[in-house]
Amino acid sequence: MAAELYDKRRERLQCKEHENLVRFALSGLSCMCAATVTNPIDVIKTRMQLENELGSQHESRNIFHNRYYRGLVRGAVRIAQEEGLPGLYKGITPSLMREASYSTLRLGLYEPLKSGLELRTLLTHRSGRKSALVQLLEQLEVL
Repeated sequence: MAAELYDKRRERLQCKEHENLVRFALSGLSCMCAATVTNPIDVIKTRMQLENELGSQHESRNIFHNRYYRGLVRGAVRIAQEEGLPGLYKGITPSLMREASYSTLRLGLYEPLKSGLELRTLLTHRSGRKSALVQLLEQLEVL
């Protein structure tokens, strides 16, 4: 009886491990896709911010009068005309690397950690002692 339960639990754990690997891969991939789509907006935003910074150092009172990038759409058009489409994707490599590392871990670990913490919370006495069930599961290397 106990051996059968252990085998069933082991099969579920192997299925969970596969599910967690898929979750990791898909979370990283989705964040990398989002970074690819939003990178041109970040490039334009950063250039407009830098232009604002540099413009505020000049003595002219109206820094908005002679702007090089006059908004999101005009900025995109200007960058595409002058530098081509690769100009809108400057900095994509560091952005993808960040998403591949940070966001994959952040989103991929969320569900396994959440379920593990919930199980431990449910199976622990209010006094902080581990229940007999928790001790048994730890011996079986389930927790």
